[in-house]
Amino acid sequence: MVLFGLDPSGEGYDRTGFTVFERHELELGEPTDPDYQVEHAFMLRHAERLDREIEFPDVMALMLSYHKKMAKLTPKHISGHKFIVETNGVGYPFANMLRRLTGSDPVVVMPVVTTAALDARPHDDEGRPRMPRMAGLDLFRVMMQLQRVMVTKGAKGGQLLLSEMRSMVYKGQRPEAAEGAHDDLVMSATLAIWAGVRLIAPMVRAQRIN
Repeated sequence: MVLFGLDPSGEGYDRTGFTVFERHELELGEPTDPDYQVEHAFMLRHAERLDREIEFPDVMALMLSYHKKMAKLTPKHISGHKFIVETNGVGYPFANMLRRLTGSDPVVVMPVVTTAALDARPHDDEGRPRMPRMAGLDLFRVMMQLQRVMVTKGAKGGQLLLSEMRSMVYKGQRPEAAEGAHDDLVMSATLAIWAGVRLIAPMVRAQRIN
């Protein structure tokens, strides 16, 4: 499965962060075993901080171009794709418009609200997807440490994403980009990983990675 993490820009210094991951599934044991489980591995294919001057219609057109490319791939080559869109602020109308323009049901576009809550619940009381910021960043960090998130050779923006990660600092109890730095790629990547682990169920039969 291909996951598109999108953190639409807000105001001021923010940019639109855009990342593309392949989610692979690792079977631990056999399906008949009582301890059988499926773990995930993520391969970064693309990371891009869009220019501040790019208008939202152009960002939408870029996402639609990816959607059309994914739609042309056969099930042999891909098990589907999803746009994981952070919906705080301007992200909410962006996600709704993307859903309408793709002509798809909510399966393709997944709106996710980021919160400052200290819990790790992936859904709110009404069942809507959410990502507590601290829990999401902690999951991303742990997945990196376990080498379950990897940057593919030649991936555009891979080093830029790693640079953003190193620049993160704590302001009180909130992890943010250091003064003069960005966290747009970190947050778009975190959204994709969070959704891939906590919100999107594994395939019926996982694909083995050798």
